[in-house]
Amino acid sequence: MSNQPDIQIRNVSFAYQGTPVLEDVNISVGAGESICMVGPNGGGKTTLVKLILGLLSPDRGEIRLFGQAPRLARLHVGYMPQHVRYDPLFPVTVTDVVLSGRLGQGGLGGFFGFYGKADRRAARDALCRLGMEQFARRPFAALSGGQRQRVLIARAICSQAELLLLDEPTANVDMVAETQLFKILRELNRRMTVIVVTHDLGFVSNLVDRVVCVNRKVVTHPTSELSGRVICDLYGSDVSMVRHDNILQEPTDG
Repeated sequence: MSNQPDIQIRNVSFAYQGTPVLEDVNISVGAGESICMVGPNGGGKTTLVKLILGLLSPDRGEIRLFGQAPRLARLHVGYMPQHVRYDPLFPVTVTDVVLSGRLGQGGLGGFFGFYGKADRRAARDALCRLGMEQFARRPFAALSGGQRQRVLIARAICSQAELLLLDEPTANVDMVAETQLFKILRELNRRMTVIVVTHDLGFVSNLVDRVVCVNRKVVTHPTSELSGRVICDLYGSDVSMVRHDNILQEPTDG
């Protein structure tokens, strides 16, 4: 598109019913960056995500995605929410879920969900990138938690988004699924900007360029500056980290 940042947030403040949630937020995210957004519960992370997506409007300040208002740039954003509610008895396949990421594309077909060859090719490519192509016809409800996470990421990138935003992607998945997801996100970051909202600070170690600390005020740190003091000040206590680059070796006899 142009050389402007993918995300530009200037002097943004927001309050719920008069209670300040975010104050004077300034963030700029360039193309191809990887950002981790961390902070305590109630600190404003989810509100900031909703502002970026255009689901909320700031009380003060300005937000631009790719130089446009968020609601005009949504087709350039792939989003995976923290909680996905679905009816496990509804007969929807993995491909059906991924194709829903094509909704809103140009023409009446994209508006009503009449998927063409290009849409199905994009869904197939997205599943291949996530290593889920063999599950294309499987019922979505039959997958494990980690597999569902990967399908939802495939849906997010099926629109050929330039910005991928994931809210707590490691919630409710085991360590093996976390490790697989970590590798996938590193690969995707070669092609697109990635923002991960998480309490899992292990993601910070090798995945991201910068850490956005959100607790009503917002402070950005390079990964190298994320010290124990910064974490303690942010959360009000010590926080455990799991390193994804270290593999525990099984003990050997003798």
